[in-house]
Amino acid sequence: VFVPAGISWKPFLLLLIVLVVWDAVDGLRERRWPWDVRASIAVGVLLVATTVGWAGLPEARGARLWLALLAGTLLLLVGERSLRTFSLDRPMLRAVVWSAVVMAATAAVLSFALVGAFGADVIESIDSVPGIDRVGKATYLNEGFVALTNWHQDPGYAAAWMNLWAALVMAAWARGWAFSRWWLNAAIIGGLGAGTFMTMSRTGWFGYVVAIGIAALFVHFREQVSWSRLLRMLGVALAVGVLLVTAFWSVDRPGVGTDLAEALEYRLTQGASLGAPIEGFVEEGIGAQDTRSVVWPRYVNAYQTHPISGIGLGVGWGTPNMQEPHNLGLQLLGETGLLGLFAFLAVAYVVVRWGGGTIGAIAIVVVASTAMTQTVLFEPTLWFSGALYLGKAGVDRSKVHSSDA
Repeated sequence: VFVPAGISWKPFLLLLIVLVVWDAVDGLRERRWPWDVRASIAVGVLLVATTVGWAGLPEARGARLWLALLAGTLLLLVGERSLRTFSLDRPMLRAVVWSAVVMAATAAVLSFALVGAFGADVIESIDSVPGIDRVGKATYLNEGFVALTNWHQDPGYAAAWMNLWAALVMAAWARGWAFSRWWLNAAIIGGLGAGTFMTMSRTGWFGYVVAIGIAALFVHFREQVSWSRLLRMLGVALAVGVLLVTAFWSVDRPGVGTDLAEALEYRLTQGASLGAPIEGFVEEGIGAQDTRSVVWPRYVNAYQTHPISGIGLGVGWGTPNMQEPHNLGLQLLGETGLLGLFAFLAVAYVVVRWGGGTIGAIAIVVVASTAMTQTVLFEPTLWFSGALYLGKAGVDRSKVHSSDA
């Protein structure tokens, strides 16, 4: 949901600006830099490094992506300060839990709409509402394949959000910050899993398994949650997810919206291939070059041609027969070169070196697991996970202060 005015003005962006100004005013009053100094220097270097590749004035898309990167880094700084200075660990995770409820609920309702349960034109009607980009995306096949985006622009990134939120709900439950009735938390995790299934994203499917597996391992070994409690929760989550998918399948109307059997068959036919079957491939007119097997070598060539500065942030998407690579490393190397890659690694070093805590560790590992097949650089999930870890969410404040000293 957004208002277009040069960029997409989303509600979270407006709130972020308010918090940035608030922090800056506090800093002026206290006559000190309000955010983590090490992280501030690192993200400042990153923001500069990602502009070096631009020749002359930046491309319009490149400028917008840079602003998205700026918003992400500000989210990192503001989130870390919120945890370090105001100890907002619990309310922050409570907000994640409640937004996960909404995320799972809308995924279920919109999935019923995708399969035609409410009529043929419901999704198109929702997408046509001013301020809404889309909630479902017709993709890959000429007909019979509509992927759930659940308010996001892209199905794969929608799945990444749902997977991260599912893992964080488990982390919040382990610390007693979620719903007191454990089965409610399990139902949320299962609902998010069903939503991820309906995105028909292979990365999303794999990412859900990774997210739940990583969260289970962390809360067992670090939070001392027994395997019996974890298996009970995961069993109920699986049951809820299967029941929802079965319900979607049972009301799927042939020739209306998505055809789950056809879409699933297409995805399973692809397997782990980096390419896609060419027959019937449409992807909004982009054509066969949309496949990673075609795009990735072009980003490697872009890096080899401009190894220091890259071809420029956002230039790949605007170049014929290219688009974003769906790979964080190739995005950085191809478009920002070694300068951008090392600057990003500097930010990562600061977060990992001075961060800590189970909650942030879960978030970082889940987000990092998607970096191979998605460009997470411009997604708030990356920077929010960094904030959770750098701010040591869930760690006792006295331990934080003593370690900092």
